[in-house]
Amino acid sequence: MTRLVATLFFAAVSAFAAVPAMAEQCAARADMIKALGEKFHESEAARGLVNPSVILEIFVSDQGTWTI
Repeated sequence: MTRLVATLFFAAVSAFAAVPAMAEQCAARADMIKALGEKFHESEAARGLVNPSVILEIFVSDQGTWTI
């Protein structure tokens, strides 16, 4: 019985401690493009519209690095 209570307790605690996974914008687009160009020598290779509010951009370099 003690194991059951302990298991239920830890399950409840871990359920409340879980953080939902959400992507957040880390910097302004212009700053990101500048940083990708300076640090990795990447430039935009493709751009597409995922839905009316989301754009997907792909940056690549001659050295083989890439960023989505």
